[in-house]
Amino acid sequence: MGSAQSGRQREEAWGRFQGGATVFGDPLAWFQPDAEHSLNEDRLLLLGRSSEDRLLAILFTDRGDELVRIISARCATPRERKKYEKDFR
Repeated sequence: MGSAQSGRQREEAWGRFQGGATVFGDPLAWFQPDAEHSLNEDRLLLLGRSSEDRLLAILFTDRGDELVRIISARCATPRERKKYEKDFR
């Protein structure tokens, strides 16, 4: 059971990561600098809805020429969800 559960968790994490790219298309998404974790590069936090309508938090760097590097993609925290819904819904 542990191995099957680990596999499911990996699949869910990979799905969030892949869906993270679609958050850039959310017209209501918002950005904020992530200065706390940006020692060597400028990092940004993007909060928005994926194409599957999941509210995701994406940590990324802007590489220029319409290229970004996604560092992490995760489900929004309850606090982030509340802010998103209060500000935009």
